Amino acid sequence: MAGMCYAKYVRSPIAHGYAVSINDEQARSLPGVLAIFTWEDVPENPIRHGRACLDT
Repeated sequence: MAGMCYAKYVRSPIAHGYAVSINDEQARSLPGVLAIFTWEDVPENPIRHGRACLDT
């Protein structure tokens, strides 16, 4: 369908792991990628894992 977007949710393969940084430069440069969101995009969410609720 023309104009349709898809979302891909990626999680760490390490249980209870702690990400110290996320390098998304290569992913952002891929053709067709519209946006990349990380925990940093939800500053009012005090936890870096689990369910985050975004008002849309």
